[in-house]
Amino acid sequence: MNISKLIALVAIVGTLNFGYSFAAPLIDVSWAAYKSTQWKQTAGAVVRAAVEQTRKGIQYPVVEYSYVVSGQEYQSSRISFTGGDHEKVSPQEFASHYAVKKPVNVFFNPAEPSQAVLIPGLHSMIPLVILIVGFLTIVGVLSAFFKVFVRSKPMEKR
Repeated sequence: MNISKLIALVAIVGTLNFGYSFAAPLIDVSWAAYKSTQWKQTAGAVVRAAVEQTRKGIQYPVVEYSYVVSGQEYQSSRISFTGGDHEKVSPQEFASHYAVKKPVNVFFNPAEPSQAVLIPGLHSMIPLVILIVGFLTIVGVLSAFFKVFVRSKPMEKR
């Protein structure tokens, strides 16, 4: 195997690895978001609602809530898997809708009741990003493969 084929093979493997490592977490989150639309619903209550801030100064709402499944009490702070209404309004406005002790609908995973969410479903552009990354990965792999491994005959001189 000559050096150009080896470099192309490394490029192909690297492209596939990048595509997978970028898309795999997005696929996991998208699948969980989709499955959450089939979860059971129960009544819960807000324990805490606040606005917190990252080190970079980005504010985000925090809503902690409790709920009971089969006599066992659980707590969660997951609002949604992939965004939703809380990203369309300011964090302060969103958190203000959740007063302490306010009743909320909680969607929980029947197989793992500690997994819960207030807003089930997929509410973002993640599927589009997955498609774009997948398409670009395939194009990159195919172009590298055809450029190096599929030889075309040189055009004959007339």
